[in-house]
Amino acid sequence: TLINKTNLTLIEFENEDENSVVISPIHTTSNLHFRPKITLGIGCNKDTSCHTIEVAFHEFLQKHKLKRDDINFIASFEAKANEAGLLEFVKLNNFEIKFYKKDEINSLDQNFSFSASTKFFGLKGAAEPASVLRSKYKELIIKKEVYNTHVTIAGAI
Repeated sequence: TLINKTNLTLIEFENEDENSVVISPIHTTSNLHFRPKITLGIGCNKDTSCHTIEVAFHEFLQKHKLKRDDINFIASFEAKANEAGLLEFVKLNNFEIKFYKKDEINSLDQNFSFSASTKFFGLKGAAEPASVLRSKYKELIIKKEVYNTHVTIAGAI
């Protein structure tokens, strides 16, 4: 979370004016603009290939008008720590990845989108909370999206 929000007012992008300062990696503006890096939370089905994750990643970037350099870290649930496809994807793209335990994920007091991980592991979510835990400001900016029915990606700053 941004440490001191008392002097900030959250507005919708369509309401910005010449006095607005924009803090967003996905919205462009002619105003003063801070573009923080995004941490991605990635979840995948068991035995999802690196290729499938790579395709999902590029679809995600394209959809949100992002570049590879806009991403700083990857995070996931500890059950994915041995997923060969995810580990290969991270290595090929030179990302750092961190895996979070159930109690770390469930310690967050935010509401997250329903996830299959809730059913299988008793988690509040996987991609969304993992991205928030690893991010600098703890702000979820892109709710989880499912790609090719096998990969979920969320983004936080």
